[in-house]
Amino acid sequence: MKAKEFNDLTERYVKEKLASFEFKKSGVHFYMHESPNIMVLHKKTHKSFFEGFCLAFTHDFLKNTKDSKGKTKIPPYLEDFPISIPLDMLEKQYTKYKTSKDFDYDMNFLTRKVEPTRKYSKSNPGRFIDFEELLKNDYKAEKYISDSIDLVNDFGMKFFKEFSVQTTYRALTKFSNLDVWQLNRFLEETKEYMIGNNIAIPKQKQSFIKRLFK
Repeated sequence: MKAKEFNDLTERYVKEKLASFEFKKSGVHFYMHESPNIMVLHKKTHKSFFEGFCLAFTHDFLKNTKDSKGKTKIPPYLEDFPISIPLDMLEKQYTKYKTSKDFDYDMNFLTRKVEPTRKYSKSNPGRFIDFEELLKNDYKAEKYISDSIDLVNDFGMKFFKEFSVQTTYRALTKFSNLDVWQLNRFLEETKEYMIGNNIAIPKQKQSFIKRLFK
């Protein structure tokens, strides 16, 4: 299956299986916008290699979600989103926990992939091989697309209902020892929005050791 066929088939399944939701197309991605929240079905690639679908989440008050005319703009890379999670991992997390508030998965791409390796969009040869093989089989490729859209319907929409500015704040402050300018920018804009809209800032959880010696 060629890339265009894959993208066209994805669009068809989004329209058919997510018809009750208002998804719009942006390049090879699809997004849903309920101000101030934005959810994106993100086609993760690295150097033109397909690595699978992720869900990415952001807010329309963040500066990188607006173009020069003030219209909604979907950032191109997972580094540009405060929150992202692969679809299969989202399913696993909801299998373990009732709500996203309890997830133990690191939902920020910068702290999950970039900072640990000191490079952007960490390559994963295994994923490249898996999906290259997948695209050679039309049946398997279509099944992957169909199953992925089902996961968006079953778990992505559940997360989107729970998603809030506080969710983003917790994700951005999970690793407070890191000093990354992108994280600092997200955090500064998020805190500014929360203060301006009288939204309570979540308290950070302290480890048992810190609580013991407090």
